[in-house]
Amino acid sequence: LLIVQERYLRTGLAAVQTLSPAPNCVVYDGTADGIRSLTDISGRSDVEPDAGVLPDDPHIILYTSGTTGFPKGATLSHRAHLLHARALATATDGRRDDVGAVIYPLFHTGGPDCIVLPHFLNGASIVVLDGGDPDAILDAAERHGLTSIFCVPTVWRWIIKQQAERRADISSIRRCLGSSDTFPPALLDAILKTFNADVYVTYGLTEAGCILTVCHLTKDDHSRIGSVGCPMPGVELRVVDADGDPVLLNDVGEIIARSPGMMSHYWNMPDRTKEALREGWLYSGDLGRMDEEGYIYLAGRSKDIIISAGENIYPLEVERVIKENLMVRDAAVVGVPDPEWSESVLAVVVPSEGATITESDIIAFVSDRVAGYKRPRYVEIVDELPMTTATNKVQKAKLRERYANIREDRARGLA
Repeated sequence: LLIVQERYLRTGLAAVQTLSPAPNCVVYDGTADGIRSLTDISGRSDVEPDAGVLPDDPHIILYTSGTTGFPKGATLSHRAHLLHARALATATDGRRDDVGAVIYPLFHTGGPDCIVLPHFLNGASIVVLDGGDPDAILDAAERHGLTSIFCVPTVWRWIIKQQAERRADISSIRRCLGSSDTFPPALLDAILKTFNADVYVTYGLTEAGCILTVCHLTKDDHSRIGSVGCPMPGVELRVVDADGDPVLLNDVGEIIARSPGMMSHYWNMPDRTKEALREGWLYSGDLGRMDEEGYIYLAGRSKDIIISAGENIYPLEVERVIKENLMVRDAAVVGVPDPEWSESVLAVVVPSEGATITESDIIAFVSDRVAGYKRPRYVEIVDELPMTTATNKVQKAKLRERYANIREDRARGLA
């Protein structure tokens, strides 16, 4: 059965035209000649269908974004999805009377894994929205009594800005959740001041069934701002070096995880599966450190490390400092080639609305707050960062490509 939006009908039919027999097709938000609409389907059987599904059979294939390579299909079983949903609902105080907003696309792990399945498991309700339009989210809060919103920091900024102007009735919202990026302290403060709600900062990845850690913040307890929290129920985490051996507490290494909610394999990619899954552990490719109480602090993706004169620089650390400047709305830090130092630090900065900021302003602001070798050598002021369409993640590969020759361009007066 193919259920498709009317605007994607032609694409959907083309994608399945080689299948035999051809699947039934239903348009769920409109009509089309010769194809049933969801509203045309009435009546249902009281008999539970015998689908012959076993707990470890594949339930869904969720594709990684593919912004740095060919997309990989993370294959998750029915058992994995059930256990992940149960753990996430427990860790974030999910309840039967919840009404959650589905803002992530349903093809992205944030849609089914973080919102749909945990709500369904509790018998709660969801409101499916088409993207992160802040007015639509605030409309849903007023019309449907949303109790929880789960979205990325970019969308949270849009909501906060719009709510300041609109003053919608958001009294029903008790849980504000987010993932996919690190939350600057200023944004977390703004969420806590805007909503009479608790904040849950999470960390995860598609291959993990989504969420691995949760950090619970309240108006009265900001002590863990900057952390993505502790492992969820059933999740084991380690921080390891290049040989897979655990590093010391508070030392940076790669985060690896083991849980019943993980993928079983990448679809039709055995070699990539062996790289990611080793002796039952999922190697995330993410860098972080763990403190004495088991809280995780992210340091970035392993591929994003900047190595300058033999020193490792973690972009997230520099980004967090830059975002503390009230004149800055967003920032991304990447490494660019440097013949003398191997790589130099480049900060790409988006000013706050109405603000004017210069390269020297950013460098001066950062200089007092980080070690000398971590300071940006170059700063580019831009209107927007390149983002993925579906999840609003910064596409750092595009920034590295765009500014790969910044040293030569500036020497020739071209940048």
